[in-house]
Amino acid sequence: MRRTGWAALPTLALLVWGALVLSMTLPMTVEPGVGARLDQCLADPIGRMDWSVRTFGERGLEDVMNVALWIPCGFFGVLATRRAVAAPVVIAAGFVVVEFLQTLDPGRECDPGDWVYNSFGVAAGALAAAALTALRASLRTDP
Repeated sequence: MRRTGWAALPTLALLVWGALVLSMTLPMTVEPGVGARLDQCLADPIGRMDWSVRTFGERGLEDVMNVALWIPCGFFGVLATRRAVAAPVVIAAGFVVVEFLQTLDPGRECDPGDWVYNSFGVAAGALAAAALTALRASLRTDP
């Protein structure tokens, strides 16, 4: 494995998975009323995040998918870049932008609670990749 640059296969996997996730989360249409939808999104983001954490799972599969979809992004991001902190932070921040972009489409909802779920999924994937990387390194150094 090369010691500089991004690892090829994890980078490809990150790009493919990222494209899949973006195809499901980016707005499909752009219509007037963005300001009002953005105001609603930002009215009480901390309160909405807190509520979402306390009620995790009550929306059914949607909550679970908001975590599960992002696990591969964190996992492949760390394996591709070899950056256990920077990669998940950048990925999670990027998907906060996607939540804001959802205000363009009146059929979508910008939900600060989703930021928590998405970030948790990215962090879980990043932790799994960091653990795998550490395990592989220890196996290489053991006699």
